[in-house]
Amino acid sequence: MIAPHKRLTVWQKAFELAKEIYVLTENFPKKEQFNITQQIRRLPAYLFIICVYLSACPLTCLSADFLKTPGVAGAPFLKIGVSARPASMANSFVGLSDDISSIEYNPAGISEIKNFELGLTHVLWFEDITLNNLLFGKKISENSGIGMSYQLLQAKDYEREIKIISEELSEIKTGDEIKLNDSAISVGWAQKLDVGSDYQNQLSLGVLLKYISEELYKKGNSAFAGDFGIIYRTPGTHKSYGLSIQNLGTEIGKDILPACVRGGVTHQGEGFNFSVDVIQYIDSKIKASVGLEILFSNVFALRGGVFYQEKFNFTAGAGFNIKPVSIDYAYLPHNELGQAQRVSFLVRFGSAQISQEQDVVKKPVEKSEPIEKPVTVPAGEKINLAVADFAGKNVSAADASIVADFLRTELVNTQMFNVMDRANMETILSEQKFQLSGCTTEECAVKMGKLLNVQQIVVGSLSKLLDTYYITVNLVDVETGKILKSFDHEVVSSKEFRNACKILALEISH
Repeated sequence: MIAPHKRLTVWQKAFELAKEIYVLTENFPKKEQFNITQQIRRLPAYLFIICVYLSACPLTCLSADFLKTPGVAGAPFLKIGVSARPASMANSFVGLSDDISSIEYNPAGISEIKNFELGLTHVLWFEDITLNNLLFGKKISENSGIGMSYQLLQAKDYEREIKIISEELSEIKTGDEIKLNDSAISVGWAQKLDVGSDYQNQLSLGVLLKYISEELYKKGNSAFAGDFGIIYRTPGTHKSYGLSIQNLGTEIGKDILPACVRGGVTHQGEGFNFSVDVIQYIDSKIKASVGLEILFSNVFALRGGVFYQEKFNFTAGAGFNIKPVSIDYAYLPHNELGQAQRVSFLVRFGSAQISQEQDVVKKPVEKSEPIEKPVTVPAGEKINLAVADFAGKNVSAADASIVADFLRTELVNTQMFNVMDRANMETILSEQKFQLSGCTTEECAVKMGKLLNVQQIVVGSLSKLLDTYYITVNLVDVETGKILKSFDHEVVSSKEFRNACKILALEISH
């Protein structure tokens, strides 16, 4: 539990300062009683609320070292990573950014939003200091999305008048309420592009605009700022690289904003995410962080992180995904104010619209009674086989092509087929002005197979419905035009594509 405020050194120092000020101002002229005297006597209350606020900020992004710097930047609440999932990974999220909380770290991650997402985080730090964050995201096309957020930090205290009764006795009278309200309203957009020699990699670009407001007692300031981000994902290597520049904008009052540069790399393995970030704010020393997320069947996650800035600190957390709701928890120890804990809720609404003619989930063809006997191949001879690029249904063409490449590789590994190279297929088909991708019917498969001079051809599709991917493949005999085998495989993450293709290859080869 957080200790009562009277046990904090900052409160004790402020109280002693208030007593000294009241003694010194007793001799001020009476005509100044409601002017300069009153303003000076309010100083300790202001000092207390500001010191507690600044000491709370290191819970996530500010280290104790920040309080030793000149403190040239205003709006320090912009340094706080609020959402529980990134916070539990020591804020190592600039390269991973794959949900609505990317608004806080890298706006390019908005392009990864699934349909419609709504997030909410509430943090209670110390006594009456609270932080709330509301996030909204919407997928507006296959490769783009928009996001909005409203962040509000609030703190309050009261004016206290100290009446000196004697040298050892004093009386405190409570006066007007003093409020601190810091807020930021953000609106962002991101676009994902297919890049690379085979358009297999993805480049996401994002921009975020902010309106920032600070209010203390009866005075306030505001500013405008922008964030810019980029993420380069390489599904073939399971890595993503992120870079973001944050809080570039006007001054707030007489202070500059806490501009920041974040850079990091993430490895997305089978059932885990590992991220390394480097963070540099304009008014503090460089910070390095490492975060790990371990996934269990896409339902439960354990997270942890370590960051270094003058000294090592650690974070931890967990997450539960009970569709359509995800609940994330973060634990953040803090030497001065005790432990901090936060909980975030993420809700994914609706589903992407998929036309009926796409047939996202197909039932396997019964194999007990083949309509026509396929071409027989002497024992020991390998079948000449080609794999057409898959059709993408509610996914990008690049994603569908990558899955077809995975299956092509795994079929080669079975050593049961002479698998035609994709480059050779493109050369032959381009000469005949025939498209390599989008071939899903038996008629199209037969025509393509005859042009490629193969005995069998694999055609299929990669579809997505809600958060689930469906890989459908058909093995077609080129001479008879009949489907010899048909299989479906369902996965819940793109990280499982390669393993799914390995299973499909084994099924096709038997």
